[in-house]
Amino acid sequence: MMTLNYHTTRGFSLVEVMVSLVIGLVSLLMVVNIYSSTRESHVQSERIGEVMENGRYAMHQIATDLQSLGYFGGVISLDKIVQNATLSLATDCGKSSDTNWVYNLTTYNVMQSNYQPTASTITTDHTCVASSEFVAGTDVLVTKRVFGEKETGALSDNTVYLRSDLAAGCFWFYNSGSSATPTGSNCPTSGYDDWRYLVNIYFIRPYAQTNGDGIPTLCKKYLTVTSGGTPQPTMATVCLAEGIERFHVEYGIDTDATPDGVANQFVDNPTQAQLDKAVSARIHVLTRARREDKAFPNAKTYTLGSDTFTMNDNYYRRLYSTTVLIKNRANMIGM
Repeated sequence: MMTLNYHTTRGFSLVEVMVSLVIGLVSLLMVVNIYSSTRESHVQSERIGEVMENGRYAMHQIATDLQSLGYFGGVISLDKIVQNATLSLATDCGKSSDTNWVYNLTTYNVMQSNYQPTASTITTDHTCVASSEFVAGTDVLVTKRVFGEKETGALSDNTVYLRSDLAAGCFWFYNSGSSATPTGSNCPTSGYDDWRYLVNIYFIRPYAQTNGDGIPTLCKKYLTVTSGGTPQPTMATVCLAEGIERFHVEYGIDTDATPDGVANQFVDNPTQAQLDKAVSARIHVLTRARREDKAFPNAKTYTLGSDTFTMNDNYYRRLYSTTVLIKNRANMIGM
């Protein structure tokens, strides 16, 4: 007689299944939480890095320009530089009543400052800046100088140059290698060098790429050449760094009866007479991320010179400040 043996297979109990599900769910939540934290940390680092990079670059651009302000190829007396009326200009950028604002160094100064102007004020003072491309209440800075190194090789086509022999100079436009030799009472005929002429107007634009994108951007109007038709010098726009909300310059003024090239006071909103005695500058740049982070409330107060700005939003920000010597002005002012 055959005996049959039966083996029963025991499965998981309901309690065991539930415990396993709970453990699995907890593990999954931990993984999701770690991923979310890692991603949030990455996004935060990326935005902070972007803010730092743009802020430092904006600071460098303004500081470099101010440090070299007033350098004109060794010519010390600006009235020795010819204001060549025959030098064509497609777009000037002073007031509508100004004549040859770009080239005239003695009447319109090599540095100008607008302290928190309205849109109507800036479009009046600098006609090439449209109200739609300017953030009202932010500063504007104008600098005029030559590039720090003279031309040692072939001249660059379609470029405005200052020809200097240290004692005197004149502006001229090199076009296609066939421009007429510079003429004028102060144009050197021998022993001269040619220096590329730079004119920059720094301002804050309310958008980066398209009007309405809401990304404040440091831009500048600069002296260049028209790209179509007959080449002519003109003022065009280039943007330097996104996320720059404000920049502000405090000007170090030498007020001594006998100037020594050392600042005795710093002024936020100088007159032109004070600017003419500026020998140093404190530069402040406030930059923010291009996009908000809803998990980051920002109610901090930022100080730019004598001005303070308290925020109430969700943007990462950084404030950068530095002081530079306006070398050529400091040297010249004590002469």
